[in-house]
Amino acid sequence: MDLVNGDLIAQYEEYYENELGLPVQIIKFDSGKDVNTAFAAGSLDISELGSSPTALGLANGTDFKVFWVGDILGSAESLVVKGDSGIETLADLKGKKIATPFCFNLTLQPFKRH
Repeated sequence: MDLVNGDLIAQYEEYYENELGLPVQIIKFDSGKDVNTAFAAGSLDISELGSSPTALGLANGTDFKVFWVGDILGSAESLVVKGDSGIETLADLKGKKIATPFCFNLTLQPFKRH
């Protein structure tokens, strides 16, 4: 199932071809892992990719750069801790090390309030 978004409208209206003046081949992948594989093989010039496969690709040395964030996912992005950590609130994180695949403004927002 495809959700209607700007990318699908641009494809339907052939905006990419019209703006670039070049033929564009749109390929639908089953997963972000498949996109990373195609990038590593040199088969892609550009792609939209979720945050987890992007972080994995960058961590594995895949040669691409993030230059645009398509969506702010809100509640779909979360901070997680081990169940037995004793961390219940943001204040409990004081003095702790925090890891993120990469840091968007959205990741920092809860900390700016505390």
